[in-house]
Amino acid sequence: SNGAISYFLDINHKGDRYREFLNAKITKKNKSANKAEIKLIAEAIRNQREREIIADGYDIQDILKSNVDFTTYFEQYKDSYKKKDIRKVTSAYKHFKKHFGKIKSRSLNHKKCEDFLLYLEENLAGESVSSYFGILRKVIRQGIRDKIIKNDPTKDIRVSKKKNALKKQVLTTDELQLLEDAHCGNAEVKRAFLFCCNTGLGKAELLKLKWKDIRGNRLIQTRAKTDSDLLIELNINARHYLGDRGKPNTIIFSLPSDVAINKCIKHWLKRAEIDKHITFYCGRHTFACNLLINGANPKTVANLLGHTTMAHTDKYLRHVDILNKEAVENIPAIKPSHLNKVS
Repeated sequence: SNGAISYFLDINHKGDRYREFLNAKITKKNKSANKAEIKLIAEAIRNQREREIIADGYDIQDILKSNVDFTTYFEQYKDSYKKKDIRKVTSAYKHFKKHFGKIKSRSLNHKKCEDFLLYLEENLAGESVSSYFGILRKVIRQGIRDKIIKNDPTKDIRVSKKKNALKKQVLTTDELQLLEDAHCGNAEVKRAFLFCCNTGLGKAELLKLKWKDIRGNRLIQTRAKTDSDLLIELNINARHYLGDRGKPNTIIFSLPSDVAINKCIKHWLKRAEIDKHITFYCGRHTFACNLLINGANPKTVANLLGHTTMAHTDKYLRHVDILNKEAVENIPAIKPSHLNKVS
């Protein structure tokens, strides 16, 4: 009605006829200047759509799409990711880029994915291996939906449960007493870490913990990672490490940088004569395992940790099973009485 010309695709495919309108218009204002350019754009879109329809019809992969730089695609996936585990996605991308550099989507085959898993197992420990490889699976599945990858190259690749098991980064109740008795270079790190060992709180939750979250002998908060509610009964130890009550909106714990924390914990463990590799997050592992060792129901432990499924709690159960087995095997052998008789 206003004299503009709008390009559209008239598609007749497998008995269906339909139109796809393009964002390519020639108006009175641009009629003389951009008519040829807009027509070229419309023709380019037309050629691309024809290629896509042919590829779908013969179940073949679009050559241009298979030539996409998958590393860049992974980066774009990361940049558009909105969920709360973005740090995990970012770390997975960094390791992918470090291992592969630039790699085309058509080159990301089964063997390359197996090599990436081996790289993760050689350079990382614990949950990171399965977490980062799981992120790659998600990106690949999105790539299949976007048709830059035809088949899933990670299919039938399994992450070893042994590699994914919880490492022995757990403190016993006796070792917690040793830490309590030993000098720590930073009193706030000592107070915060031992509080986590008695509550299972992660560092993200600890750093935003305010006095208004402490209601009587209970801690009520929302876990940042899973957006789940936490309700933790504070035992006598946890109440001790809280210290004197402050104003409702006052942050309870104030910690230095991660580097300073780890350095402080390392020297603290040395003074306590504990030969284990312990990081701040191990306080959460310690809380879970000590609960299970003392007979807590696994479902209760899952609730206290803010786990959304029991799958996350299973790693602690496996670790406790290993400890139980080691304890039984460490019982001294009984020497048969007949060996003590003199012939």
